[in-house]
Amino acid sequence: MNKPKIRWKLVAYDVCILALVDLLLLWLYRSIEALTLKEVILHAFISAACIFTARFFGGIYRQIWRYGGIQCYIRLLAVDAVAFLATISIEKLLTV
Repeated sequence: MNKPKIRWKLVAYDVCILALVDLLLLWLYRSIEALTLKEVILHAFISAACIFTARFFGGIYRQIWRYGGIQCYIRLLAVDAVAFLATISIEKLLTV
């Protein structure tokens, strides 16, 4: 069937939303903390890598497009929380 096609459309949609949010937030932070372009790209890459790694290992894209029930959304929140903690940890390690 077209299961992989739908799954990758959802991944592409998530990438677009993440890019938009990254651009907006990093633009705001850049004006506050005077981040260089290299730092902005590094932050965006780290967050994207952590989010999508956690989502793939958490099986989000296998379940969410198909069922979309409350358990899938709670799993998505939990996996994104893990990605957040990983992102913060990596960024703290890199700035020390």
